[in-house]
Amino acid sequence: MPEDLQRVARLGHAATGLPLGAHQGQITDDDERDALKRLRAGDLTGLDPLVLRYQVAVARTAYLITRDRASAEDAVQTVFIRLAERIHQLDPRRPFAPYLVRSVTNESIK
Repeated sequence: MPEDLQRVARLGHAATGLPLGAHQGQITDDDERDALKRLRAGDLTGLDPLVLRYQVAVARTAYLITRDRASAEDAVQTVFIRLAERIHQLDPRRPFAPYLVRSVTNESIK
């Protein structure tokens, strides 16, 4: 696995390591748009704010589906890796959160 995607994998794994209810409000919609723009430009640091904003929600969603922490962590990690790999396929005019939640739902069902 390329080094930059290993970093993404670590971020995805860390996403499920925070306690439920961890503070997410620090990342604004403007921060999210900026992060997505940076990620589209190939800057993987754009993933950091996205992980911070959505880590609890996607980890909770994955766990509620899988009922297994390890499986939930794997699903979240996979989704963040795919996000980094496929960012150019996303329509920037559409909201990001529903895409992310649907992605983790689909991955958790597999």
